[in-house]
Amino acid sequence: MIQDNEFINILKNKRFTNIWSMLQYLIDIGLNIDEIMKIIPEFFSESDYFKDVAYARVLGISSKDEFSNSTIFDIEFILFVGMIDESNRKLCKLFNLYRTAVTSHTIYNDSQSDLDILCKERYEFKNLPSSTIDYLDNIAIKHYGHTIKN
Repeated sequence: MIQDNEFINILKNKRFTNIWSMLQYLIDIGLNIDEIMKIIPEFFSESDYFKDVAYARVLGISSKDEFSNSTIFDIEFILFVGMIDESNRKLCKLFNLYRTAVTSHTIYNDSQSDLDILCKERYEFKNLPSSTIDYLDNIAIKHYGHTIKN
């Protein structure tokens, strides 16, 4: 599907303003994450992934397999992203202070919900594989200056 010029043109006509809106769209139409991670770099450079991101955090939820007697836990990763827009641009310093405090373990992600309400544009991605989370975390550290995992 990636090579389909008609599909690429449809994506171009959508004029996604950030990677997160494109990621949400591609997940919603049913593409698998491997295809998605090949398409996104055609539209966004790595340095754009966390542009205008107020916060990004990963939450790992573990659950025990109810149908087996093993002690193996499944971990579901949820990525939360809040965007900076004109309505909250004046809070950029607050968002940066928060990211620095979480990274230095001065505060913990539990306080994150206080910032969630300050962002009108928010994304929540469930069931992303750990390889995708690691990839996005490496980009976050490289270009955003902070890890998304804590």
